[in-house]
Amino acid sequence: MSVASRIAGHARQSLPRIKRGRPSFFGDTLDLPAGETRTIADVDLEDECLVLRFETGEILRVWDPSGPDVGHNSFVIAHASRVVWEWYPDLAKQSPEGRLYREYSVRGCGIEARTNADPYMSRLQPKVGYPAVELC
Repeated sequence: MSVASRIAGHARQSLPRIKRGRPSFFGDTLDLPAGETRTIADVDLEDECLVLRFETGEILRVWDPSGPDVGHNSFVIAHASRVVWEWYPDLAKQSPEGRLYREYSVRGCGIEARTNADPYMSRLQPKVGYPAVELC
């Protein structure tokens, strides 16, 4: 059984009381309105990629996850080779061209970040040494 499979199983068992919070990817925390958090609604595996679906429609994909601390009081994935956060500005009009994303990929000793949501480009600031995924 892979690490991704074990994380998915443990997270499913923790639903619906799994830790909720403000998503952070390699120390780059989403800029949400004050007090707003995200809640995991479903967990799945797609070709050994961990897929987390949130109550508000966002999807988080995590490749090669390891170092998990997942449960009611914590949601941390210490390491991953790639993390993609996807969302639709208008949930009623979901289409491939309307999908926005933030992508973080480990490259050598650093983390490369990119997005197709232009206003957020200058804000992507991943940091080495932070968890790949955390709900703060």
